[in-house]
Amino acid sequence: MHHTIDTEHRSGNRQGCLGGTRVHVLQQLEDWLEEGQGQHVFWLNGLAGTGKSTIAQTFAEVTFAEGKLGASFCS
Repeated sequence: MHHTIDTEHRSGNRQGCLGGTRVHVLQQLEDWLEEGQGQHVFWLNGLAGTGKSTIAQTFAEVTFAEGKLGASFCS
């Protein structure tokens, strides 16, 4: 996956996941990034308030730190 060097990944004051939480889904995202097998979209779904945006923020932070962030969007 190609990435942009100057990509911004911060969304206001949103904090990422607490250490040791959401480990399974974050690992799924990492696996998708590394071995996506042509899948360009990872569909993260769930009820309101279950942490989807926090997971996305954490993944953006991790991939930014690793130089792998292509883009991010949070509203």
